[in-house]
Amino acid sequence: MKGRSHAEGEFRIADARLAALAILGMCNQTYQWFRPGGSRTAHEVARYFYDTLLDGIGIGQRGRD
Repeated sequence: MKGRSHAEGEFRIADARLAALAILGMCNQTYQWFRPGGSRTAHEVARYFYDTLLDGIGIGQRGRD
């Protein structure tokens, strides 16, 4: 997480270790609440996580496809 982009100031992360733990927690706990056939599809959840992750570390629209 703390590679070249972080060193160049592309990411706005004050604590890379805490950010990594937050991301892992977000992804690793999904199985506890996600239900196929529920209010959101797996693709919708994945897209939301992706957007939240990129916005949260400061990439925003610049680094997206």
